[in-house]
Amino acid sequence: MRDGQDSISFQSSKIDRAKFWTTPEVAARISLFQKTIMKSKQLILIGVIALVGVVAGLSFDHWRSGKKTTAPVAAASADTRNVPPLPQWGALLPAGDDVEVSGSAMCGWCAWGVGEKPDNIVLQMSTEPGIVFVLPNEKRAEIEKFTNRCAGGEYWITAHGTVTQYDGHNYLLVKNFDAVKTK
Repeated sequence: MRDGQDSISFQSSKIDRAKFWTTPEVAARISLFQKTIMKSKQLILIGVIALVGVVAGLSFDHWRSGKKTTAPVAAASADTRNVPPLPQWGALLPAGDDVEVSGSAMCGWCAWGVGEKPDNIVLQMSTEPGIVFVLPNEKRAEIEKFTNRCAGGEYWITAHGTVTQYDGHNYLLVKNFDAVKTK
């Protein structure tokens, strides 16, 4: 030690070490340091949990996207092998508001895999164009009371209504109809 300079030494200033660490200033600094360490540990733990969650989500999404592409392809190929082709041939019916269409009531989804799922009514005709889709309305619901939702060709339907075309097919909005049981 030099002369005239004060030195902080535990022995020379006669401060007890236990009392030094318990003084309010030192205790406040230590407490602040401990709080900072605890907060940083908590932040690191939260960051690790978030990282694990993101990685798990990405791997699950990758696994799920692989599953989606295989299932519909297999289902579509199974439907096309077992289902006969849609009997659409020749010219479309002319569009009109009061058109008469006659045909056997069939389920388009069950017979050919086309139309609304799970069931819809298609009038299968023996002449061109082959089929006419019946659009849903109250009259189609009445036809379904005769034929059930999955029509199997037991009824011959003569329907009057509006005919339109879309995507190479005829669609009929039934205004009234007659049903005759054939089978």
